[in-house]
Amino acid sequence: LDAKEVWEPMSDQDPSGPRIGILVAGRAVLEHTESGREVMPIMAGTVLPEGLLFDFRARIRAVSSDCEAYRIRLHDLLAASKFDAREPDWFYQYRVCERESTQKLRARLVNAKGLANNKKAHPCDPCI
Repeated sequence: LDAKEVWEPMSDQDPSGPRIGILVAGRAVLEHTESGREVMPIMAGTVLPEGLLFDFRARIRAVSSDCEAYRIRLHDLLAASKFDAREPDWFYQYRVCERESTQKLRARLVNAKGLANNKKAHPCDPCI
């Protein structure tokens, strides 16, 4: 990704199935699609469950010009992990990173959604 380029996540209901993104190098920010408001910085090594980002209407915007990111279909990743009779060593580490990233992203996205809802005009605002 070039600087200021946007990565739009795909839905888990896509015909190709759910996808994950992995930011390998560079810096990016997670932002709310409708408001353009930044939610949190994304550093290299972050696992990005695209279905979660899609559900919260979020996207990734590159900050640095050296961003390198990959989009992987979850089915392909699971097939690669089941190729041998024993799970590969990297698969456990991937699951830990995925779980941590999902929890952190969900918490930040819920907070950002609540903040956006609080800033909306209420019908009783002119009366106050």
